Amino acid sequence: MNEKDKRYLENIRVKHSLQDAVFSLMEKKKFSEIRISDIIKEAGVAKVSYYRNFNSIEDVIQSFFDRMNDELAELMTGPKNNKPENIRKNLITKYNYFLSNRKKILLLCENGFYEKFLENVDNFFINELGDMPQSSIERYNLYLLSGAVCHCEIEWLKNDKPESPEAFADFNMRFIETNSKLFNLLGT
Repeated sequence: MNEKDKRYLENIRVKHSLQDAVFSLMEKKKFSEIRISDIIKEAGVAKVSYYRNFNSIEDVIQSFFDRMNDELAELMTGPKNNKPENIRKNLITKYNYFLSNRKKILLLCENGFYEKFLENVDNFFINELGDMPQSSIERYNLYLLSGAVCHCEIEWLKNDKPESPEAFADFNMRFIETNSKLFNLLGT
């Protein structure tokens, strides 16, 4: 490993430390009360390390969502098409990931980032089912579907003993398949 690789890996570690610090602080106080100095102290990094990576606390949150998207993209292998069996498989993968990040996702939603989470769910369905042309009124079907599923996902995560990722994926697949003609999204 050369020096450039070591610096890159160290920078990733610093970013993750800063993200973890924000979540740790959100367990103690509201996001709006968190200051950059709090994050730096909690993460145990230099001020310059923070400003090398971020301009604002919201940037730290955005980097977590970017990280989540990258990690999910790595975990979701296989063909990207709108076949029900592939969507179910990817939903299970996503729900396992959500369970492992449950506390963070709920903290984000409790602190005003529900819309950002919804944007990620929208992107999941766009990737799985394809986007609709902007000129078509049918594109709203995709957002109707993702909004309903997103709301259910948050409620599922709030449950003290959530159903298994497989059972929850099956629940959502029944909804998608039942309404596939309405949504005109699933391939046959």
